[in-house]
Amino acid sequence: MIQKTYHIHEYTEAKFNSVLDEIAAMPEYESSSQILLIMLEQGWDKTVINRKISMVRTVLPKVQIAGATHFDNMLVLGGTAPNNTILTFMFFDNPAFEIGRFELNGISEDEAGRELGQMIGRNETPKCLMTLISGKPLDVERMLEAAEEGNPDIPVFGATAGLDSLILHDGSISYVIDDEGVHESSLLAVLFCGKDLHIKASYNFGWTEVGRIMTITGLKDPYTVTEIDGMTAADIFEKYLGIPWRRLDMATENICEFPLSVSRDVKGEEKAKRHMARIPYSWTDDGSLHFAVAMHEGEEIRFTYGLPQNIFEQVKDDSGSFMSFVPQAMLMVICMNRMIFLRDAEHIETDYYRNLVPEAAFMHGNSEIFRSGGAGGEMHSALIAVGFREGSDMTGARSLIKLPFDENNMARDTVIPLDLRLMSFMKAVTGDLERATEELMQLKNNLEDEVEKKTRENEGLSLHVVQTLADAIDAKDTYTNGHSGRVADYSREIARRYGYSEKAQNEIYMMGLLHDVGKIGVPDAVINKPGKLTDEEFAEMKKHPVMGAKILGNIEERPELVTGARWHHERWDGRGYPDGISGMDIPEQARIIAVADAYDAMTSNRSYRGAMEQSKVRSQIEGGRGSQFDERFADIMLQMMDEDTEYNMREK
Repeated sequence: MIQKTYHIHEYTEAKFNSVLDEIAAMPEYESSSQILLIMLEQGWDKTVINRKISMVRTVLPKVQIAGATHFDNMLVLGGTAPNNTILTFMFFDNPAFEIGRFELNGISEDEAGRELGQMIGRNETPKCLMTLISGKPLDVERMLEAAEEGNPDIPVFGATAGLDSLILHDGSISYVIDDEGVHESSLLAVLFCGKDLHIKASYNFGWTEVGRIMTITGLKDPYTVTEIDGMTAADIFEKYLGIPWRRLDMATENICEFPLSVSRDVKGEEKAKRHMARIPYSWTDDGSLHFAVAMHEGEEIRFTYGLPQNIFEQVKDDSGSFMSFVPQAMLMVICMNRMIFLRDAEHIETDYYRNLVPEAAFMHGNSEIFRSGGAGGEMHSALIAVGFREGSDMTGARSLIKLPFDENNMARDTVIPLDLRLMSFMKAVTGDLERATEELMQLKNNLEDEVEKKTRENEGLSLHVVQTLADAIDAKDTYTNGHSGRVADYSREIARRYGYSEKAQNEIYMMGLLHDVGKIGVPDAVINKPGKLTDEEFAEMKKHPVMGAKILGNIEERPELVTGARWHHERWDGRGYPDGISGMDIPEQARIIAVADAYDAMTSNRSYRGAMEQSKVRSQIEGGRGSQFDERFADIMLQMMDEDTEYNMREK
């Protein structure tokens, strides 16, 4: 079993077809018993998606499709959603799944659940169920309870593609997708059921319940809460968090740390609870809260509070539990609220799982679905991870990376400072604002001082160590003194002009300094040879990216350093080394460093030539656009050259 994932950011038919052709050429395409394509679309209308399905059916007739249109976090942040396509292919050695689709119009949750239960019951070896739902508001928990009757307890995961009342900014409605096309108001189910298939599923929340238990005391319908504890529903955010809820533009970013939650008993585990978030997506002038998840009058809810460090720790522990399972493929369902809360750091938790399965894919919709052990349903703010493996082979487990926590505050003007929200919460809970203010402000000041001190110490030490190592690398090559520093400078400037944050610019600078660290393992005679290298010598030189990645892979605190070292000699057209990857599969930082590295190589003195003329360097960069280099970063390099009228960007 293998998995291949493609993210087409700037979709064209040519790019889409190139992916299909690549899959068709893989030996696994012919040898696999079944191939599942999970197709996630964003920003495309029904006609375009149907065209894509037709292309898949033509080029890859063996493939079976299950997918959905999904929401992007940019929608919630008020941006314009780009058009995206994510394709995840799962190749199974043996029969491993079946797909069913059920129309939801005109049927109840119990009826939908019974149809789902019949699908499970017909199979001798049900292992796991993926559900994608579009169109109709649905009490998912009730539906899954009905599906479980008379069936073995298997994990269920998935997402709701969208509801009729939740319309995308362009006015289109979300759909589920299968071989026949796109469908509104439908339940799409993928039952994983291979005899040799093994499944491991997990649920991560990470927020901690705080404050008093509250009760839903008024409902207009299952998705509109009018009263909580006898007060106007939206007033709880003003009372406990100090948020003037009538400021609708403040909603998501100010409540993401404090999802409401309900708790469910886990079957067979005494005192075990599964906490599930409930986040309103909007409210009306009368203070009613609208939810995408069915709510129940009399149900008890509480606020929760999240800290990124705690969330990352839970995910690190959970991903570690997958080590002994050794997944060959992995799917993740991630809530949009979780991504907004973690901001630039959200990739950290998915990196834990992608270190186990580099091709692991994730999806998110209006809300996520998870049920296991008789508990769960539809929820928010969660990360769900599902691993797949065929056969009993348990070899190949790799060590998890240890990623540092780094909070990058990107708050907008509409965001009330977190410490003020915490003080309001403390006031409501303790009734003592003065004491809460004094303690929180003192804690805040102490933490800020300590973090600033440690950050300065660590960054200064890291830069000193990296600079010393870079100097040692350059000292091996008599003819390229200062090469690493110049590549780092050029890379940082390209990244700055492309829009990288200051933190990301500093990261790529460090990558640039160490991109050639693997040359430490290349013999001096090869590095300093004045003439052309023989094939054997060039083969020796080509080992330095892998050597560099191996060296830097031991620096657990800076896992991103591996990126520049391993892939800076890859080419956009796939003719580079060491892995021969191409296009968007090459990490973006490595594509930037590749342009900077090539530029400095041409503008440096070598044993067999001096620095090339600027016009010739320009011609070489232009000629490499779209073949050797990513056109975007080559164009930025050309812009920098145009501004360098005195030709100062070169070895002096």
